Amino acid sequence: MAYKADDPVGNWEWKSPVIMSREFSRFHFTVTAADCRQVRTITEEEARAAGIVVPITKEGHPLLRLTGKFPPCDYMEVDPISGRASSADYFRAHFASAFDARAKPGQTWADNSCVWLVRVEVKR
Repeated sequence: MAYKADDPVGNWEWKSPVIMSREFSRFHFTVTAADCRQVRTITEEEARAAGIVVPITKEGHPLLRLTGKFPPCDYMEVDPISGRASSADYFRAHFASAFDARAKPGQTWADNSCVWLVRVEVKR
């Protein structure tokens, strides 16, 4: 078995990976959990697992981007009593920004639509 990525110069006929025998596949995905929930219920841990990174200063303070099409600062929710935001608030703001940037047309963070949360285990 050979892969086109291993020899891009060869004469290859593309075939769907759906029909590939398991013994020849490079990765094996196992769904370990699936859940349907509203997008705004995401936790800091789930945002981290989704690849969200909050930039920090040298002093360790979190930063928010203020410009661009979907800046995270537009999604920031601050505690009205203390006027401060938690670490989870920063992750939620960055996730919301990424969600709106990638969501299908007509779907936004503000809609709080239902989404599928799927956890997978990858074996190589």
